[in-house]
Amino acid sequence: MKLRKKNDSEIVFIGLTRVVDKLLMPVPWQKNLSYSNENVKKYDTVIKRVAEENNVLYCPIFDLLDDKDLSGGLHQFCWSPEDV
Repeated sequence: MKLRKKNDSEIVFIGLTRVVDKLLMPVPWQKNLSYSNENVKKYDTVIKRVAEENNVLYCPIFDLLDDKDLSGGLHQFCWSPEDV
């Protein structure tokens, strides 16, 4: 994959967030699908490799959130300003 930088813009690849395996294997809304941290890490490795191959900044975020931060096991909770 060759990334093209247009107008000297900076490109940043943001890594993937963790999931809560026990809540998403399988996902409640479609029993034949699941999310797992094992698969998230595999995809994140590919994102990082593509970024490195193209001299693009990669920002890992997998370890920034805890299970308690993930609503329904997948999406980040919205915090109030007092929480930040």
